[in-house]
Amino acid sequence: FGSDTVSNFEVGAKDKLFGSRMSLDSSVYHLEWNNIQQTVGLPICGIRYTANLGRAASNGFDTQMQFQLNESLGFELSLGYNDAYYTTATHSSVSPASKIVINKGDSLGATPWKVAGAIQYNWTVFNRDAFFRLDDEFSSAPNRPTSALDPVTSSYDPALVPNPATNFLSARTSINLGT
Repeated sequence: FGSDTVSNFEVGAKDKLFGSRMSLDSSVYHLEWNNIQQTVGLPICGIRYTANLGRAASNGFDTQMQFQLNESLGFELSLGYNDAYYTTATHSSVSPASKIVINKGDSLGATPWKVAGAIQYNWTVFNRDAFFRLDDEFSSAPNRPTSALDPVTSSYDPALVPNPATNFLSARTSINLGT
């Protein structure tokens, strides 16, 4: 198999606002991926091989904001969207029925929406620096099936279920005791 190629088109900005108390980073992109290296299973004997199959595109944006309200209190927020999908259907050339390996529109497996936020409070305890931080991270459920979840593909597995949306909340606190 040969090399794959990627063309990426992106525009973005990084800004400092309010006397550098706030930073804002944003970008928008479009990516084209050609000759994707895919592992293909032969349905009769179970042998797998790698070949250059298919094309894909990814469209999205991301933005991050950090804001320091005062010396003690800071906030962070990020938002990202990524729609990564195959733009062509791919067929196995060795199968007698020329089965579909990847269907046009199948997902590359990326989570489309991601949102994260954090708040941190800094203070001094017994002349020692301390902080408390709360983070929350959300990832949406898929917006497209992967080839393993697409009934028209040769890799379809009816026992698989799509990944659910997830949310992860964490809290940390720390006191610097010095050395």
